[in-house]
Amino acid sequence: MKTVLFRFAFLVTALVVVFSLSAYAGNGKITGRIVDSENNNPIPGASFRITGTTLGAGADADGRYFILNVPPGMYEVAATAVGYARYVVRNVQVGSDQIITLDFALRPEAVGLEEVVVQAEARVVDQSQTSARTRLSSTDFTQLPLRSVYDLVATAPSVYRGFVRGGRQWETRTLVEGVDVTDQFFAYKADGEGSQPYMIYNGVNRQQQAQTSSLVRLSTSSVEEANVLTGGVGADYSTASAGIISYSLREGRGPISGRVRVKTSNVFSNKGGLRHFGPGVYNDAARYAADKARLAASTVQADRDKAARYTWYPGKYNYGEKLTTDDEIALGGDISKDAGFYFTGAYYQTYGRFPNEFTRRINSSLKLTYNPTSAVRLTAIGLLEDRGRLFGWKNSNFMDDFRYFLEGVPRWDGVNVVASLKLTHVLSPTTFYELQLSGVYDQYRAGYVDGNDDGIIQPNEDGDFLTFADTAQVNRYMSPVPNSQFDKFFTRDPRNESGSETSGWVRAWKIARPGIYYENFLNNNVTFRGDLTSQVTPNHQIRAGIQARFLQLDRELRAGYIGGVFNAYKPYAEELWARFPKEYSAYLQDKMEYAGLIINAGLRLDVFDLAAQDYANFFAPFVDTKDDQGGDVRVPVRGVTRQVYIDGKLVNIVDPGETIPKKVYLSPRLGVSHPIADNASMYFSFSRQTQLLPYSALYANYNDFANPSLPNIVPVNQDPIRSTNYDLGVQWSFFEGYGLDVNAYFRDIQNYGRLGFAVTPRAPWRSYNMTFAFGYADARGVEVTLRKNLAAVTDFLSVGGRASYTYSYLKQAEFTGGNQTSFSTVGGDSARFAGQLPFQDLKTFNTIERNVRGGASAITGGYDRPHRITYTVFLRFPEEVSLTSIGRFESGFYFLRTLGDPRARELDTGPWNKQIDFRLEKAFTIGKRRFSAYAEVLNAFNWKNIIAYDNSTAANQQEWEKTGNPTGVPSDAAGNPTNRPITQDGSMIYDIPREWYFGITFEF
Repeated sequence: MKTVLFRFAFLVTALVVVFSLSAYAGNGKITGRIVDSENNNPIPGASFRITGTTLGAGADADGRYFILNVPPGMYEVAATAVGYARYVVRNVQVGSDQIITLDFALRPEAVGLEEVVVQAEARVVDQSQTSARTRLSSTDFTQLPLRSVYDLVATAPSVYRGFVRGGRQWETRTLVEGVDVTDQFFAYKADGEGSQPYMIYNGVNRQQQAQTSSLVRLSTSSVEEANVLTGGVGADYSTASAGIISYSLREGRGPISGRVRVKTSNVFSNKGGLRHFGPGVYNDAARYAADKARLAASTVQADRDKAARYTWYPGKYNYGEKLTTDDEIALGGDISKDAGFYFTGAYYQTYGRFPNEFTRRINSSLKLTYNPTSAVRLTAIGLLEDRGRLFGWKNSNFMDDFRYFLEGVPRWDGVNVVASLKLTHVLSPTTFYELQLSGVYDQYRAGYVDGNDDGIIQPNEDGDFLTFADTAQVNRYMSPVPNSQFDKFFTRDPRNESGSETSGWVRAWKIARPGIYYENFLNNNVTFRGDLTSQVTPNHQIRAGIQARFLQLDRELRAGYIGGVFNAYKPYAEELWARFPKEYSAYLQDKMEYAGLIINAGLRLDVFDLAAQDYANFFAPFVDTKDDQGGDVRVPVRGVTRQVYIDGKLVNIVDPGETIPKKVYLSPRLGVSHPIADNASMYFSFSRQTQLLPYSALYANYNDFANPSLPNIVPVNQDPIRSTNYDLGVQWSFFEGYGLDVNAYFRDIQNYGRLGFAVTPRAPWRSYNMTFAFGYADARGVEVTLRKNLAAVTDFLSVGGRASYTYSYLKQAEFTGGNQTSFSTVGGDSARFAGQLPFQDLKTFNTIERNVRGGASAITGGYDRPHRITYTVFLRFPEEVSLTSIGRFESGFYFLRTLGDPRARELDTGPWNKQIDFRLEKAFTIGKRRFSAYAEVLNAFNWKNIIAYDNSTAANQQEWEKTGNPTGVPSDAAGNPTNRPITQDGSMIYDIPREWYFGITFEF
């Protein structure tokens, strides 16, 4: 019933937006004073208007005015008064949460006196900034060499591959027009199946989910502004323990205009596909061929049967032979004098760098604005990303162990829809409120496709996924007994169809019969929000708001694991559950503005309702029962264990209806800006942030063990991650058009890591492990940013850009032992702990501080980089020629040395990573039409950047430590190649080699 109601609520939300065609974003404010240019007296009643909008204000008796709720963008502001010449300021750039001060001095009007028009100067010091932030404009997104919008976000200080100031990816919230599009399930090392974002026996690779914390990808043409907030943000922003990335979408204003961009990878090479550093994937093909020939020549029938499974041949799978395309279209402007729109569409397709890789995405966005009256504004946004769910294609990944049998790797598709409708009602020149309704729908599916319905799965077949939800389908594709019926695609035990397999899994390959796999996951939410803003006095702006968020997490998973033979009916693990957590929040904030001080003080209340039960008894977490087919199943016992008297005897009973109590947290927020001169300002911020762990870390295996050969259970009632954040910064414009920002930060983080208990439960259950949040971390650093406005330095050249250096320090707690982490019913633990476990003892455990290590995976680690330098540069020449560049330089990741004395716990670092990208463009303008052609080169100097290494064996670890070779031991004792360019989880060992892209853009 809950599912039906939730889907109905979401459908209503989507229909309202689609057929009526935003959410709260921290809009800006324009304020100032107007006086007579001759006597400097105020001009009461003067009128101010933002051209092309309904936004405006009037001056009070002292000549002061303010225009509230100005969306990010470039504007023209006009001031008029009776008896004075009209005064116009153009190119006024307003950003989110920014206060722009525009003072006017009007000249008394004389006959024939024309209006005064001036150009606003871009400011490099924002005296209203009360916490650390990096502001990125639409120009940055459309003119720099980027593979994605996030490439530019990653140039902000203290941001590395989605990790902000030492926080994991899921600790950063992503907002689009105020709508929270953060992926709260598929997140860093929290995929519900264990500690890594892949499943080796099923060939599952979660790169698509694990590499970003956002559910949506925006096109570069759709973004008006992006803000990377890493300090103590205001109470009106969602709780995020590390940072917030907030995007504002472009609005359509003025005459209809558009932009078309076509971009492709290197069309001048022989193949045009993408490449990778390191050895080739099939560098051991000779060993594969020799094994096949040996088996085929055997006198044993089983060997000859196995040889028939060696089906790979050179060229079977696409490998760097096809182009990558990245196209966009944008169109926007006024529909009428009261309405505007901005639409973007994007098409992206790549065949990746490794065999079998294929990803296609179709994105679109639409933003509509409508002013039915001067006091009412409606803003609607709609975002759609199809990853094959709507239009029927399937994407595919590469897994190294399946490189000779890539049809054994599950394929995937998905779709994402974001819809939001916001009403803004101005009650008076000083007060307005906003009501917002938004919804996010995301579906991810993965599995196998038999489009021909012949019982045989071939590469790149079309059709729908096999769900394995009924016995007939399971029997059709899976052999009932291991090592029998070789015509079946799947087996109960994937080990039985491995090919060459050496000690330690060095470059093993699978030749056939993976474990079955099907997954269908829905990650949806509906959010209702209301905000009230009032400029109660010229010095106080009060904001207050409430929000209710209703989530649906619906998981269907069937997988055949190693050793996963449950019973005759169900020879696979099955995980079926749906959870409906709820999040509530309220805030109150006062922004105090004085001549020498701006204070942003607020308090936020967050309430989390997990709507779930924990295990009633951790020493007896499951019971045996029968499913609807009569098969034996193990069902978790969740609820609260109570002791009651029945017939005079004290017995334990389980109340399955009682859920975990709601979690309530208060978050104080404080930001202070002190303008110390016209060209300098200091700021300080403090915040206390509390954020739940990803829901996959709370609901993992909610109705099943999922993998009984490696049993792992997760308590739902885990402590959240909590961070205390401090920032102290100085902004200084030391020369006209140049700005320097120096910031020092400190983050104290609780429940940063993971720890496990080993439990031996009551018979007949086997021992299992349980993991949960544990430990602390200290993150601190210094960020130095130099900015220069784009301006002419000679008659031939204009220069602008931004450069930053970050020194960061990150230490996390590591358990050193000496505390009890194993519990058993044999020793009476169950009775001693009343069926629970002593989680409260975690705070007394022995720990030491250590750096966060990396190297094993670029997805989940390697983000602790003490030194980081980034820059963006714009160079403009005559004849509409421009050159732009992005550069990134990071010190290497930390890793634990194994050679030498292991008691030393000695850490070493990998080599620095370096990458410089360029974009060269030549444009032609004819009237209002502009045509340009450009070339982009990424990693222009072809530097080999090591971002991970193969530590799957001790020999490979030692090879890395001795020689610096990250790809593993080059060959085994027989001389066969064993090194590889990619780790088991799909992480590339090297970052990208040099890549060329060519494109054309047409604007009208």
